[in-house]
Amino acid sequence: MPGNMESMPETHLPMPDEVRAAYREGEEAVVRLFHGLVELYQVQEARIQELEARQNKDSHNSSKPPTSDGLKKPHKHGLRHKSGKKSGGQMGHEGHRLEAVADPKHIVVHAVTRCHGCQALLEGVEAKEV
Repeated sequence: MPGNMESMPETHLPMPDEVRAAYREGEEAVVRLFHGLVELYQVQEARIQELEARQNKDSHNSSKPPTSDGLKKPHKHGLRHKSGKKSGGQMGHEGHRLEAVADPKHIVVHAVTRCHGCQALLEGVEAKEV
């Protein structure tokens, strides 16, 4: 990994006087300078690749929790698609519901034992409305 300090080359670019000095020393000095720049380029390229890979990770392609995704959450694509119809019952559909019957088979009385407003007991009080 490029984080090892012993294997990293010098991280500065040669100044113009260093380039001129290598030129005066001859072909071998220029080749060494060039190889040093190539090695620096390779280390930096590997570091860029590592940083871009780390930046592109989210909770779907790593072990990061979904809360670490921040505001760049991917847009969810559902399997359902709009049909173009209005919501609710469609035209021509009969519909189904319970109808009131003239002669019910049984009646269930739901007696109110307390007033909903003041919570007073209603036992023995005659109903004024139904």
